[in-house]
Amino acid sequence: NLNRLVNFREYSNSIFTLFGALTLDNWNNVMWDTLMQGPQECTSNDIIDDCGGLGNLLYWLSYFVLATYIFANLIISIILDNFA
Repeated sequence: NLNRLVNFREYSNSIFTLFGALTLDNWNNVMWDTLMQGPQECTSNDIIDDCGGLGNLLYWLSYFVLATYIFANLIISIILDNFA
């Protein structure tokens, strides 16, 4: 779930959040928290806008496809390098 450490409001927190999602640590709750759409779930004001949308779903799907592809290629290249 999004909190003061797991969020996308600061660059450093967003990097840690994405790394945690890559390790599959509570990634589905973070994804669903970023997909909030109802006005009762948003705390939108002039400074902070945390209302999500379906664009976030496209972002998460593309992130996991690309990150898993890169991670799998990294693991395969390490294994093949050890056998060479």
